[in-house]
Amino acid sequence: MTYVVTDACIRCKYMDCVEVCPVDCFYEGENMLVINPSECIDCGVCEPECPAEAILPDTESGLEQWLELNAKYSAEWPNLTSKRDSPEDADEFKNATFHAGRRPWGVECDVALPCATQNELLGEDARTLVRNGCIAVSEGANMPTDLEGVHVFKEAHLLYAPGKASNAGGVAVSGLEMSQNSERRSWRESELQQMLRDIMDGIHERCLEYGDRGGGYTDYVKGANIAGFKKVADAMLAFGVV
Repeated sequence: MTYVVTDACIRCKYMDCVEVCPVDCFYEGENMLVINPSECIDCGVCEPECPAEAILPDTESGLEQWLELNAKYSAEWPNLTSKRDSPEDADEFKNATFHAGRRPWGVECDVALPCATQNELLGEDARTLVRNGCIAVSEGANMPTDLEGVHVFKEAHLLYAPGKASNAGGVAVSGLEMSQNSERRSWRESELQQMLRDIMDGIHERCLEYGDRGGGYTDYVKGANIAGFKKVADAMLAFGVV
């Protein structure tokens, strides 16, 4: 038998266990520690020392993937032989859990922020968020929600900000960088932050203008679509394209 470090260690990385280990079998990654199963002598002294209760014997059911993970990364990460300070925010992640092969949308929340993904927040995921009381979804990627999910959010009258509006800041900053380069000047961070805020405030105002459905509800998808179309159409008219 050996002991393994599980998901409760992620982002906590308490090191009380390292201090009591007689054979120095702990290895350190960026976000967690692991135990080398072939070096562990099954003494068990580390288990009660872990504040996050992340260390368990591999005889417990469901730990096969963690045994494999510990073996894999202990061969790649550096050995840890002495206790160091844990991350300052370790206590905030003490009760965090890892769910292999599952998306995060089943976690109860007030606000959901799908980022760095595309077409992965599906209709059933959207319904789960609505059932769990989510009141706002703001996309931080290009089309992370599929069409069915978009309709679910709109029908539920969530505060749903589509990526073409809420994720426009990245493209806007790229445009500001090109302007800065062409002018051969450098803006202060405070100036750049104010310009970005002005751009995002303007996007929000146009979404409100074109997306107002009455009764205090704003359809940000409609507002963003109409505002985007009008901006392109006005530019085409100004250049005499049509």
